[in-house]
Amino acid sequence: MVRSKPALQSEAIGYIQRNAVVKVYEKQFGWAKIDYNGGTGWVASQFLYPSSAGGSSAVATSDSTSHVSGQSDEKVTVNSNGVRIRKGPGTNATIVGFANSGDTFQIVNSQGQWVQVRLNGGRTGWIASWLVNSPSDHSSVQSLKGYTIVLDPGHGGSDPGAIAYNGMFEKAFTLQTAQEVAAKLRDAGATVVMTRLDDRYISLAKRVNTSDVFHANAFVSLHFNSSPVLNTNGVTTYYYQDSSQGLAQDIQEELAKQTGLQNDGVRFGDYYVLRNNPNKAVLMELGFITNPNDLSLVQTEQYKSNVANAVTQGLMHYFGK
Repeated sequence: MVRSKPALQSEAIGYIQRNAVVKVYEKQFGWAKIDYNGGTGWVASQFLYPSSAGGSSAVATSDSTSHVSGQSDEKVTVNSNGVRIRKGPGTNATIVGFANSGDTFQIVNSQGQWVQVRLNGGRTGWIASWLVNSPSDHSSVQSLKGYTIVLDPGHGGSDPGAIAYNGMFEKAFTLQTAQEVAAKLRDAGATVVMTRLDDRYISLAKRVNTSDVFHANAFVSLHFNSSPVLNTNGVTTYYYQDSSQGLAQDIQEELAKQTGLQNDGVRFGDYYVLRNNPNKAVLMELGFITNPNDLSLVQTEQYKSNVANAVTQGLMHYFGK
């Protein structure tokens, strides 16, 4: 299929026959711009391989495992720690290395939800596209310096919150995760205020008052969900005021990309800390701790790190608009 632009959603303008030799003008995120019917069009580069003639020509093939060897100048930056680099584009492919947040790689190719990158020594590997950011990702804010973020670890003290499948209390998960988020936000330059620093009861009114006193640019409350149905899962972000909906959407988008849990979307939530908050405020439900699968994930250091990255990136996107 030849398309008018390098995107699956763009107009289909024709086809090229298998084994046809085409001239390639440029390559861009898994697409190749080719000579087509006196003009140009775009073809997914996994359906091309270099021709024996060399140069800029390539041969069309229906074999989706063949790729053009890319020389793209485009780069991607890893947005999480402990990211697996694999031999092929899929979670079943052999792990050939690891990358951490901030590591930058040159793009060689892409296939579906995976990008092939150049490694040291000329080798290549594949990284899931939701674990990297490209220069085209919109975020005019690269730092949160000057922004005050109030983090609200839900429950605490005599209020344990939900009881997890393993008997642990929600209050422990919210505090541990909030501490990780706070560290990441501070690394990004933000001033971070937490409504509680240890296992103590804090009234809802005092939590809201903290947001007011510190003139928070954003109030982010952390919670974990529960359900009598053990296989219920997913992450959700709630808002109350219309002015907070955009913030909820940006954070939820990042949570969906980075946590690996089902995206349960953005929802209206009539919660005290949202309803009575004078500032932009959201409440995150970061997984069902009554679900053994969700629980095994949210207990890991990697999950806390991913949530921290998601909140930080979501705030950067929001304040960059």
